[in-house]
Amino acid sequence: VYTAHDKAITIYSGDLFAFKEDNLGGFDCIFDHGSIGSFDFTDIKRTMYAELMNSFTKPGGRIVLSFFDYEHSEHPMIPFAVTEEEVTTLYREHFKPPQLLQEYDVKKTTELCDLKEDSTFPVWTFSRYSWKVVLLIKTSS
Repeated sequence: VYTAHDKAITIYSGDLFAFKEDNLGGFDCIFDHGSIGSFDFTDIKRTMYAELMNSFTKPGGRIVLSFFDYEHSEHPMIPFAVTEEEVTTLYREHFKPPQLLQEYDVKKTTELCDLKEDSTFPVWTFSRYSWKVVLLIKTSS
C-alpha cells in the first residue's frame, strides 16, 4: 500500500485474489495492465476475475484495462489473447461498453516494449495484432 502525503490517493499493488474483503466496493479507479491476459480464454478464471474487479469498483468508478488482441492459435501462451468483444461480454452487466483509449500496432508495441527478434512474444509474426487500452465505467453495483 502506497499513500501520498500531500494528495488524497492510495495505491494498492499485489495479488487481487488474496485482497482483504474490507476494501471491496470502494475503489474509484483500477489500472489493470495485462492481468486479464494471464488467464487462458478457455479458463473460468477470466469470468471470476471480471466479477472480482466489479466487486472492487464502486458505482461510477473506472477500470483502465490493457490487453493484447491477436489470433490465439499463433501464440497459445502468456500473455494470452483477449478481444474487445470478450471484454464487453465479461463486463457488460455492470459497466458501460469499453471505450477505446489507445491502440498500438505491431511497430509501436515493438518499440515501446523494446522487443527483439528472439522475444518469446514475437508480435511481428502475427496475422493480426494490437495492444489495446480501454476504459470501463461502472454503472451499477
